[in-house]
Amino acid sequence: MKAGRLRYRVMLQKPAEGRLPSGQPNTGWVDVKSVRADITDVSGRELLDSGAEVSGTTTRIWIRKYPDIALNASWQITHLPPTGNNEVYNVKNVISAENGKRLEILCETGVKK
Repeated sequence: MKAGRLRYRVMLQKPAEGRLPSGQPNTGWVDVKSVRADITDVSGRELLDSGAEVSGTTTRIWIRKYPDIALNASWQITHLPPTGNNEVYNVKNVISAENGKRLEILCETGVKK
């Protein structure tokens, strides 16, 4: 993969684990690694959800594969400044490409999980 295509900075985030001191489950996100990525919007859609119009976008994100990171559909990706405005992408599918050298990540934004 040519480095010129990886012009965006993103943060890979996984769901927080454990419990708060009060005993409640810890809900939130833990930053795992900041990486370079190529981000392309694939399609958009609008739908009605409980009487409200909601829009969503399917996005394809390419990153290099890191052997120490087990990215899966429970994670999210945040597009960091200066190229992004902290947009959050919910990971839907992770596909290994180019003989395991990079990952194609299909994400959705705009519609809640």
